[in-house]
Amino acid sequence: MTVGIFFMAPGAHNWFGKILPVFINPLKSKSVKLMGSIFLDNTIYGAFMLASSIFFFGMFRTQNIRASVQKVEDKFSRIYKGVIQYGCVVSFFNHILRLGRYKGIFWNASGVIWKIYLSYLLHRNDRVPAVAGVPLKH
Repeated sequence: MTVGIFFMAPGAHNWFGKILPVFINPLKSKSVKLMGSIFLDNTIYGAFMLASSIFFFGMFRTQNIRASVQKVEDKFSRIYKGVIQYGCVVSFFNHILRLGRYKGIFWNASGVIWKIYLSYLLHRNDRVPAVAGVPLKH
């Protein structure tokens, strides 16, 4: 929850309110703007938020930076496929509903569902961090 309040929510606000418009507003066609927004949401923003989420989940679980970075390296590419699938649908509705300054709120609300699924994917086969070199099972 802390990550959502202090990192994810401001990230969504800045992405949808400040960064994305810099790239999208100069485009003329509404359909090109829609496709461009969906593409940028799921490549730049989606990849950044996924890597950040995996890292922070790892930090809360292990309190170890190296282990958290390793978790990102191990799981990012496999889970990113889900980001593209889920994210494209969410982005499409986010942009066609014309939510204006509430796009970040919509994205974060839909992110609750994604975070539950992401947590499941990240932890379903994990072991609790080793204590004195001995791995512990859940």
